Amino acid sequence: MKGRLIALVLILLTAACASVEKPPPSVVSRMEAGKAESLLARIQKANKTMTPYKAIGRIGVDDDSGSWSVRAAWLGAPGGRFRVEAMGLAGQPFVKVICGPDLCSFHFPESGEVRRRDTGRRSLDLLIGVDIDVDDLALLLGGGVPIADHDSVIAYQTLGGGSMLVLKKRFSGTVQRIRFSTEPISVREVEMFTWQGTAYRAEILEVRSADGRNMPFELQISDPDGHGLSVSVERCWADAAVPARAFSPELPGNADAAP
Repeated sequence: MKGRLIALVLILLTAACASVEKPPPSVVSRMEAGKAESLLARIQKANKTMTPYKAIGRIGVDDDSGSWSVRAAWLGAPGGRFRVEAMGLAGQPFVKVICGPDLCSFHFPESGEVRRRDTGRRSLDLLIGVDIDVDDLALLLGGGVPIADHDSVIAYQTLGGGSMLVLKKRFSGTVQRIRFSTEPISVREVEMFTWQGTAYRAEILEVRSADGRNMPFELQISDPDGHGLSVSVERCWADAAVPARAFSPELPGNADAAP
């Protein structure tokens, strides 16, 4: 009985601490509730209007094995559908990642054959070392922003004159921060949190218009352990014709699943 009482007190204290959480650093003041709703609605509209897209450029990775950068092409579509094909230094296929609504498939060419590994997990930590869900990456590269499950949202004015949304969940505290630039208003940074701390930070360093939609042309994603993904776009098509078969894990040739 005493143990249950202590546990209940700890839960109540945790909830109380979450409710009086200090404002995030670099903010000046809290903005009216209507501003928070307006900024969140802007993001939700961009997510809902995302169309299939294609892009070519370079992808760089910093992981436990070192740093590397390769040329790549990728496709994305609503519903977490995503495909990226990276080329090695000599122009040979390096890796293909194909994600449909339920399955991610990793294809590694080796000695003229393709070794395939399927996973029901949606995280890309196997490839880039950062535990970011493929749905989040597909949204970010398509000009959208992932939105964490939350109970409340607060808007703050920042020191640089921009604004920040802080999304909170009961008993968990802050689950996401979204930083906006001033003029034009656009998302510049997204930070996701778990109960352990920061999950990943995505910085949108350059935005350009492609087919009438604002798309990221420079994107950096990192985690607290020093792992990172950088994306540099050379060409982008924001309203592309992408067939559904592009997201099928079945590839021509030998694509046996790896153990």
